[in-house]
Amino acid sequence: VQGDSGHAQVSMVTDVYSHIIDEDRKKNAERFEEAFYGKKNLNPQMTEDPREKIIAVPEGVDSELLTKVLNNPEMAALLSALAKSMPG
Repeated sequence: VQGDSGHAQVSMVTDVYSHIIDEDRKKNAERFEEAFYGKKNLNPQMTEDPREKIIAVPEGVDSELLTKVLNNPEMAALLSALAKSMPG
């Protein structure tokens, strides 16, 4: 320890500098808690834009039924697979 910091004993180093580490840990914990529980949008690409989910419903199609079908993940996957297999 003495060669690196000039202090003769390890206890001297921990007594002098341990409060600095504790303060940094507290600050980082507060930042994490604020970001995680405060639901801050730190990366806007991680959230969906609700406007992207709006679709035009063709005339004659029951929009309520279509919503139920599209909200079912299995049906949405099936329809997506069918759409991809159709010739463009």
